[in-house]
Amino acid sequence: MTLRDVYSASVKLARKVGHKRCILPASRLHECEVKDHVPSLFKLYTLARVYRRDIRTLMAWYGLPLR
Repeated sequence: MTLRDVYSASVKLARKVGHKRCILPASRLHECEVKDHVPSLFKLYTLARVYRRDIRTLMAWYGLPLR
């Protein structure tokens, strides 16, 4: 997926769940990928849904314990 694809999917998800904070701009995604930026809970949720991954998997990416 491109950054733009992820952004578009996040906008759709934000509308569906009713939270603007789920929107993931391409610039923020870039920061998460390149600058070691830890996303907020809303952004982490969005990433999990967009990439179809269990949120615990994404938490592990950032060193968060799963138990």
